[in-house]
Amino acid sequence: MKIWQIIIIKSLKILFPVGLIILVVYLIYQDLDFAGERLLVHSAASKSILVNGPGPDNRLAGVQSEQGEKFWTIIIDPVYWQLTLPRRYEEIEIEIVFQAPGVSLVQFGGLMTAKGWNYQWTGLKNDVWENISWPCLVDSERNWRLCQKEKNYQSIERFLLAPPTNKKISNYNFPLPEAFARLAVDNYNNQVDWQDYDYLIGVYQPPVPVGEWWRQTLQYQVDDLYLAGNVVQFALSAPGIDKNNQLVKIKELRFILRKEPITARNFLPKLWQGLKFFLK
Repeated sequence: MKIWQIIIIKSLKILFPVGLIILVVYLIYQDLDFAGERLLVHSAASKSILVNGPGPDNRLAGVQSEQGEKFWTIIIDPVYWQLTLPRRYEEIEIEIVFQAPGVSLVQFGGLMTAKGWNYQWTGLKNDVWENISWPCLVDSERNWRLCQKEKNYQSIERFLLAPPTNKKISNYNFPLPEAFARLAVDNYNNQVDWQDYDYLIGVYQPPVPVGEWWRQTLQYQVDDLYLAGNVVQFALSAPGIDKNNQLVKIKELRFILRKEPITARNFLPKLWQGLKFFLK
């Protein structure tokens, strides 16, 4: 065997295990947060380097302060935040602390498709659902709500299985079955009088009071969102606040990123999954 061949073989014996160790370390780094959770706090007082926003600037009155508390003041709808995921995650929980005096509708959404700017909206505040006087059925576990001008249904499930065929229905972010496609169903519009409808169905959970503020908690699956590289976009919408001389104050956003924690049982499968991704 020639000397150069011996040198190559000896070099491979050294480089292969070193390269394997580097690869394993890299893949573990991609799946850090061994407990499966990471918290990012983004506020007017202390911004996270992984979150950009709100913007654009011309829709904000800037950062203001009252009684020592800083907050963003939003004067034009909508505004956006961009979250950079530091590695792979499966779920994003967002807690938003806000105020919206006199504003009838405030919602927050994650971008699902870039084409058409399609968002997965969740209500931060909806005055109709807070104040409607109709009899309402509530599934608190799934945040389902059905309000009826005349009470004809005893359960939300029965309404979904046997929908009314000659009544007007307003839908607020509810994933209706295909049976509703041929019926008179309008997406909720805060400029339309809800009393013009016979049924209101939606997914909504009232915000929780926190002193002078309100807190709302939202859940998103990363697979449902549009990722530009590793960046996810979120938007806050409060239709008509500029025309009505209203504003929305945002004190803080807490992003809780979750994934399956690393255990002795799933370490090798995760390593293999990461290796396949790395070798694509």
